[in-house]
Amino acid sequence: MNLEFYTAKDLLELEIDNNDPWALGQREGVTILSDKELLAGYIDADEGMVVGAVFNSISQTEDEDGNDYSAYSFDTVVDHRYQGQGLGTNLIAYAMDEFNQAQDCYPDLKLELDVINPGIISFLERTYGVKVIREERGHYIMGVSKAKRITASKVREELRIAQISYLDTVPSLLWRSLSEDEWETLNIEGLSEEHNLFDKDDWVIAELPISKEDKEGLMNFEDWALEKFNMFDIQLKDKYDVKLIDLIDYDQGTLHIVKPTAYDG
Repeated sequence: MNLEFYTAKDLLELEIDNNDPWALGQREGVTILSDKELLAGYIDADEGMVVGAVFNSISQTEDEDGNDYSAYSFDTVVDHRYQGQGLGTNLIAYAMDEFNQAQDCYPDLKLELDVINPGIISFLERTYGVKVIREERGHYIMGVSKAKRITASKVREELRIAQISYLDTVPSLLWRSLSEDEWETLNIEGLSEEHNLFDKDDWVIAELPISKEDKEGLMNFEDWALEKFNMFDIQLKDKYDVKLIDLIDYDQGTLHIVKPTAYDG
């Protein structure tokens, strides 16, 4: 895997087998409206294909009172095989940066997004100050007149800080014996063989409490949540010398930590 970021012009000029961002949207079930133009995207250079893209537009519309105004909007799509690596987070940040630059020239320009995945609402609210204006048949119309200015690197830094707070709670977890289902999961994951511990009593488990927002993000396979807990997994293994392992139940949105019973680090 070799991920590379390109602006629209450079991306469309690449001589790769699959460089059609609109086709990516169709494969992933994301409808890209005809008024939107490609803004930027990611390719996997090893595979020669587009794996993420963001499209944006500025259009004239009317409010409920019949007043005209200009609205900026964007859509993002990431190949499901590449989610959880920060592509979506970075593409959103790039689109938001474009909005802020456009607003410098056109102060009355408003941000208006049509969000169909409710799991991303809290991320947009927290990170950029975007609010839900109304709901229409499962679509959440979000907007703001002045968005928070924050770079992609800043977003990633905030996610990194969030991992640290979860790591701080690990020493105070309440450990217990594994249930039969948990023991089966452990074996399916290959952990008993990896650590050469083949008895259920060789292991203990604890649930790590996470926020409601993170729980919903995991259940909805949100890119930012997958990235967040991928980073947590790396930091957990690094801090505890691979003795502590996190197990995520995406159906329930829960996070458990398992460790060898004899390990007291």
